[in-house]
Amino acid sequence: MNVISTLLDALKNVREPRFFSTERGYQGQLASEFDRLLDATPSELTRPIVEQEYQKRADAHGIRLRPDIIIHIPFERGVSPTRHHDNYLVVLLKLAASQKKADEDFGKLSTICSTLEYPVGAFVNVASSDLWLPQFSKKAAGDFTLYEFAVTLHDGDVEIRQATA
Repeated sequence: MNVISTLLDALKNVREPRFFSTERGYQGQLASEFDRLLDATPSELTRPIVEQEYQKRADAHGIRLRPDIIIHIPFERGVSPTRHHDNYLVVLLKLAASQKKADEDFGKLSTICSTLEYPVGAFVNVASSDLWLPQFSKKAAGDFTLYEFAVTLHDGDVEIRQATA
């Protein structure tokens, strides 16, 4: 599964103007669209799931953060040898984020990706064309890639700008 391609498709499918006015509304619809796109995965045990607001606990995960959306195969299914396996994507969202708010989320994404070995962290700046990732310089050590997507809606058309670090 190419998570960035799937995420881009999910972003393009969120077209309701109302969802561009609240972070939670957009988050719920994005998770729903992503989940719908994952339906092509045949096996119940190996099909990744989309979870919202999943609490990462210090005792189980080594960190205490609550990402907006994660795509993973839950460790409890018994198909992953550790909690560090079968983690695909972590997403944080903000509505029209300032650089300060975006930098905070880039830091959280870096922590989650480096601690739990998520290969991809994505920040979605909803209802904004601003990209803040090119100015972010505090990426934690680890083998992961950070992406930023600035998503706007103009006359029913979804416009997406992106950056990678």
